[in-house]
Amino acid sequence: MYRPRRELNKIGKRGRPSDIKVGVFVPLPYRAAMNSLFLHLCYRYFAELDGVIVNRFVYNINEDAVESLDYNTNIKDMDLLLVSLPFEIDYVYAIRAFMLEGVLKEGPIKIAGGIAPSANPLPIAPFFDAIVIGDAEPFLERFTDILQLINDRSSFIDALASVEGVYVPKLGRYHVKRTYVQNLDEAFYPYRQLVPLDEEPVYGRGLLLEASRGCPYSCPFCLEGFTTKPFRYRSKSKLIELVEKGIEFTRPRKVIFYSLSLFSVPGIDEVLLMLKERGIKAGIPSVRIDTLNDERIRFVVDLGQRTLTIAPETLIPNLAQLLGKNTGYDEVIDITVTALRSGIRNIKLYLIAGFGNELDGLLLEMLSRFVEEVGKKTGIHPSSLRFSINPLIPKPNTPLQWLPPKVVFGAAKTLGKIRHVIKGRARVEVYDVWWSFAQAVIGLGDERVSKLILNWALHSLGIGGFKRAYREYSKELEHVEKGWSDPPWSFIESYVPYSELRKRFSCFLESLEHLRSRGDTI
Repeated sequence: MYRPRRELNKIGKRGRPSDIKVGVFVPLPYRAAMNSLFLHLCYRYFAELDGVIVNRFVYNINEDAVESLDYNTNIKDMDLLLVSLPFEIDYVYAIRAFMLEGVLKEGPIKIAGGIAPSANPLPIAPFFDAIVIGDAEPFLERFTDILQLINDRSSFIDALASVEGVYVPKLGRYHVKRTYVQNLDEAFYPYRQLVPLDEEPVYGRGLLLEASRGCPYSCPFCLEGFTTKPFRYRSKSKLIELVEKGIEFTRPRKVIFYSLSLFSVPGIDEVLLMLKERGIKAGIPSVRIDTLNDERIRFVVDLGQRTLTIAPETLIPNLAQLLGKNTGYDEVIDITVTALRSGIRNIKLYLIAGFGNELDGLLLEMLSRFVEEVGKKTGIHPSSLRFSINPLIPKPNTPLQWLPPKVVFGAAKTLGKIRHVIKGRARVEVYDVWWSFAQAVIGLGDERVSKLILNWALHSLGIGGFKRAYREYSKELEHVEKGWSDPPWSFIESYVPYSELRKRFSCFLESLEHLRSRGDTI
C-alpha cells in the first residue's frame, strides 16, 4: 500500500533503472516507527549514496497492511531489505508483513538487526539471509564496499559472511564477534531528520538525540544493558553541535533524548542548561533514581516535561541492590515527593514481580504503604502516581538467561492482586503474564521457535494467536520448562564473557534464596 506522508527533510530522488533499491523496514505503525533512530539513520545514509534509491516501509497493525512511504512500490521490488527488530514481538509483525508482501521465502536479500537478535539471532535465523550483531554504523561502513555484488545473490551473501559483526544463518553456528562504535562523536549521525507534519510520533515531534549507547550498570534482568555494552557517550561539545545543526531542520524546538542512563553522561547538565537558556524543550527518558537530585528534577520541569519516569524495580531495599538499583525505600519516597512538589504532574515507577511468594507479598505491603505516604506528603490526585508492573522476564545474554521461560508465571498471583491493593489511590498498568511468557519463549529459543513465530503470524497477532501456536509446538521447545544448561546462542561473542555471566547467575540465585528465607525481616 502506497501511503506517503507530508514530512520535512524528505529527499526526492528520481533514480535510474540501474540504481540499487534498498528498503528500510520497521514493522510498527508509522507514528511508532518514526521514533526509530535506525529508520532515520538508514534513510539518510542510503539516500545520500550515488546509485542507490531508498524506500521506507512500516506495518500498520490495525489495518494489517504494509505501507510504502517514499515510492509506489512493494517490498518484493527491493534488491535489499534492512529490517529493524529491537524486541521479540516485532519478529511476529515482520513475518506477518513478509507474508502479506509475498517475500517470506523469496524477494529481496533480507538483513535483520536490533538489540534482541544481537543477543540471540536463532529464533529468526530461518527467515533472514543475514543478521547484524551489534551496532549498525560499523556494518554500514563495511557493507557499502560489497553493494556492487547485489545482483549475484549467492556472492553477495557470501561476502556478507566476511563482514565483521554479521551472522549468515545458512553457514550454521559459527563464532561471530559483535561490533560496536567505539567513538560516538565520530559516527555518522542523521541530524537532518524526517519530521511528520500531519501525524505526531509517539514521543512527539523534535530532534531525536542519542546521548549515549550502552549502560554503565549491569542490572541482571536487562537485555539492553548487557547487549549494548560498553557504555559510550557523545561529548558535551558534540551534543551541542548536533542540537545546533538539527534544531534548524526540525520546526518544533524540542530535543528528545535517547539514553539508558542520561545523567551518567558527562556534561549532560551543561547541555540541558543550554537548552533551557535557548528556550528549547526536551524529552527526558526513564532515569535512575541514584543519578537524580533537586537541580536535575528542576531541569526536567523547566524543559517542559511534566512526567518523570523512574525504575526502582522494587521497593524492597535488599532486593533492589540485587537487581542493580542502589536505592532504598526512603530514597524512592524522597525523589517521588520532591518531583511532585517541584512541578512534575505525573510520576511513573517501573516495578518487577515474580521473586517468590515471600518477596512478592512484601512488595504488595510496601506498595500500599508507599502510596499512602506519598499521598499524605503531597496531597496529589491518585492519577498523578502511576505504576507499571511487569513479571520477571529472563533474557538471553544476561545473567538470567539460564532461567526457563516458565518462571514468568510466578508473578501471576501477585499481578492479580496489585490493583486491589492500591485501588483508587494510584494508577496501575500490569503487563500480562502471557505476553511476558511469549517474549521469554521467543527470546530464549533456538531455530525451532521460528515455527511458532510463523504459526502465530499466520493466524492472529493477538495473544490468542500465540497460545494457539504454543500449544502446537510446545513439545519441541524443551527450554520452556528446563531452561538451557548451555545456551545455543553462545557462539555469539558477548561483551561480558559467558563464564562471568554464569557466576553472576549463581550469585543471583544464592542471594535471592537468602532474601526469601529472611521473609518480612528484610
